[in-house]
Amino acid sequence: MRRVAVFAPSLAVPPGWESNISGHIQIPLTAARLLMEAGHDVELISTRARNDYVLPTMAPGDVPVRFVADTRRRGEIGDRPVRYRANPLAMTRQARDILRTVRARKFDCMHGFGYEGSALWLGALGRLVRGKTPVVFSLLGPLSSSGWRTLGYSGIDRFTAPTAHVASSVGTRLGQVSVVRHGVVRDLVAEEHSTRNLTRRRVLFWREATQSNGGDLCRDAFRLLARAYPDLIFSFALRVSRDEVPGLEDLERSFDNVEIFRFPYQRGPDLSQLMAESLCIVLPFRRQSIHPQLSVLESMRAGVPVVALNVGDMGEVITDGTNGVLVQERSPVALASGIERIIAKPKLATSMGMAAGDAVDADWMWAGFTDALNDVYSQIPQRSDSKARSRGTS
Repeated sequence: MRRVAVFAPSLAVPPGWESNISGHIQIPLTAARLLMEAGHDVELISTRARNDYVLPTMAPGDVPVRFVADTRRRGEIGDRPVRYRANPLAMTRQARDILRTVRARKFDCMHGFGYEGSALWLGALGRLVRGKTPVVFSLLGPLSSSGWRTLGYSGIDRFTAPTAHVASSVGTRLGQVSVVRHGVVRDLVAEEHSTRNLTRRRVLFWREATQSNGGDLCRDAFRLLARAYPDLIFSFALRVSRDEVPGLEDLERSFDNVEIFRFPYQRGPDLSQLMAESLCIVLPFRRQSIHPQLSVLESMRAGVPVVALNVGDMGEVITDGTNGVLVQERSPVALASGIERIIAKPKLATSMGMAAGDAVDADWMWAGFTDALNDVYSQIPQRSDSKARSRGTS
């Protein structure tokens, strides 16, 4: 077994958000726990946060966390993203903190999770520890194809990707990439505490209603459908965002069967109950924030078919007409037609929902995750002192 340093920036969250965390936090925390349970000696390395911030409730208590300097100022949850500006002093401090930790603990592997910015940074650190501590990076989204970035990634010994779409962004430029599927963490079925026999008569959008998430497409599609289906309820369960598309409140005032709920859902049912009452869930992402989109997987795992745009790796998760609907055009009319394929046939919604749950159970529940990572670790060079230990015990 190996000593593994799992690098995941921004693990700490504001109080009150301990159980409502993003996928970029869920994935490395679960991976660290599973690696520990598989017998590895694991430590988490993350960036320092404000003093009042806390670790998520799902953080594995048996895995120590070492905090290092952050390289940028981060806005509050719901704020517009702060433009990244390189801070040479902060970057130097973080590099110092990480390298000291890696050298002191003599890790056999440094394993990062994230996107291309983190990959570039870990690639730079990987060049500094070349020959001493191999670097593995698990992508949560595609890499940029620009040439200078390719040079930046050269300090990474091996990439993993959750889908073929993400793996294809690595291509042959950077050596081997292994498809290692992570899974769903949040169980919305377990969160639903009602013992009533819930009737499915909702159509639900949940997430931040931004343009990137297709909030405007959903708003306009719901406007088209609300009048035609007065017996159905068209619901928005929204997390805070300063970039929320306009017109949602006007839509709610215009139709008796349009409802808006806002996190932490103090008015009305919570997300798990809304989902249990839904014929389908509408998630028309123009751009994915993580691959595959965890909110899509979580919805499908709850036994509800998802209507989504056919972007990124959605086609690797949703089989059109079997466990959900893939919409080809980015228009409200096309989205409304996709929704109507399900809501016009409630029995089809039931069979699609069952198929959706089965698909996630079969492919996206962490089965074989640690075995796949062990294969990746075995194919990268070991530290020189690790080889010596192996020879001494053979």
